[in-house]
Amino acid sequence: MSTQTANRQKETTLRQAMRRIDQAVAEPLEERVLQELMISVDRWAAALRRQATPVAPGCVVFDLLPLGSVYTTGAAFTEGAVVMKVGAFQWVNGIYTSNGYAEVDGGGLAGGSGQDLRLNNATVSFDFGGPVNAIKCAVGEYGGNINLEVNGALWNFDDFSMLPGTSLGGVSVTSTVTPTTFPTGEIGSLELAGTITSFSIGGQELWIDDVCYS
Repeated sequence: MSTQTANRQKETTLRQAMRRIDQAVAEPLEERVLQELMISVDRWAAALRRQATPVAPGCVVFDLLPLGSVYTTGAAFTEGAVVMKVGAFQWVNGIYTSNGYAEVDGGGLAGGSGQDLRLNNATVSFDFGGPVNAIKCAVGEYGGNINLEVNGALWNFDDFSMLPGTSLGGVSVTSTVTPTTFPTGEIGSLELAGTITSFSIGGQELWIDDVCYS
């Protein structure tokens, strides 16, 4: 199948999803269903924007963002060529909330370099400008559950030390963390290996930093 044909199929699917949302919002709809539809539309839109040219390796370190900046659900911000967007968060009971936020923090709770990003009942997606083959980031998790989305597949789990599996969305997922006592939680790194076309991560009390991709 040619790239042009594949992109046309993606466009058709996206337009169908948009029509379903138009019909759905005309009448009362459960928040969970609406959030799932919105996530699907965002994912397809990002796929259509991606270029065939390889993505140059790089890292998102959050140091160029103003310290203390707060981004609520739906807000987008950039560092270099990477576009990040704050999304809804799924609690452990499967219910979504859009009341969370991402905050640029200087406490070093992710164990990375310089400033980090705090995720409070929110997720953040990364658009690197195209598919990447590896992602590694520093993580610090201090309560609640975690959302990890790769290539449209979602994990909703409690701790990086107990991942639900070894593969998500056809991509290898590993973590290396150690327990912390003050604050109580875990700190370390998360690594993905494989063809990654979409990636987002979130938590209730989660800090991330040094999101490196290649």
